[in-house]
Amino acid sequence: MNGYTQLNIGGSVRGFKWGKWALEFYMRSLKLKENESIENVMGTENFDKIVYAGLRMNCYIKQVEPDFTFEDVVNWVEVIEESEVIKVNGAVENAPMMHAFIPKKKEESPSVLKSGVKGGKKKDALPLEN
Repeated sequence: MNGYTQLNIGGSVRGFKWGKWALEFYMRSLKLKENESIENVMGTENFDKIVYAGLRMNCYIKQVEPDFTFEDVVNWVEVIEESEVIKVNGAVENAPMMHAFIPKKKEESPSVLKSGVKGGKKKDALPLEN
């Protein structure tokens, strides 16, 4: 997957790319410093920021202006389908640069999505490890 997926969000199919630029953008949005751990901030309370960073990185790579705002993304995430959340989780988990930050458990594959989404609504936490 290489940190890339396509999301059906905001009435369009949009590219989502998780990589160094998205992580740095995300960390700045949380006011984290480089040496601070991201393990405890990959939760649902920040899921809208994760989605926004990934959508913005895709625009940055393709050198196109985003046709959405952070407010748009917050509204979209409120009604996002579970299948789209799973795509985001997979892209973040499978981004090669994330393996340096978050070690995988040997007995099971990690999941950003801990409790999931039910009925198109997000809930609970999205830690990078179960």
